[in-house]
Amino acid sequence: MNYNRRMKGMEPLIAAVLLIAIALMIAIMIYQWQTSYIHEYADDLKDSTQKKLVCDRADLSFVNISYDCTNNCEAGTGHILEIKLKNYGDVGIGIEKIYLKNTTGSLFEYPGGSLDVGEVKKFANTSTTSCHGINKTLEEILVITDCPNLFLSIPADKINWVNC
Repeated sequence: MNYNRRMKGMEPLIAAVLLIAIALMIAIMIYQWQTSYIHEYADDLKDSTQKKLVCDRADLSFVNISYDCTNNCEAGTGHILEIKLKNYGDVGIGIEKIYLKNTTGSLFEYPGGSLDVGEVKKFANTSTTSCHGINKTLEEILVITDCPNLFLSIPADKINWVNC
């Protein structure tokens, strides 16, 4: 009985084959991960590039802004903000949010919508919660679009104040 033969580890040839197999499996896993990562990155880059190209053809402008203080906030009928926007561009634009910022730093958020090419749209909202926060303390109106570099800002002195 040869005890030295039993105490040895695996054969060097088998160990080499196992190491090569493990290295190949790891290399394949890294390759698959890297390939999927590169495809995701390329798709994201393609989408953002297309969005930027489309947004280069977008143009938006204020037509009219009025804030009507006729209604009685205490009675539950809020003041009416009316913002008319026109899309002068060659592509439709999504209006994500309209923000009103007052002089105390409060921010009032109004829902957006969409504007087709050449369309003039009125964004109107009646708000009782913001009656006292907006009335004559408005500093600016911001319109945020779905195009990263296209937004509008207008100071309060350009707003038509009605019965305020």
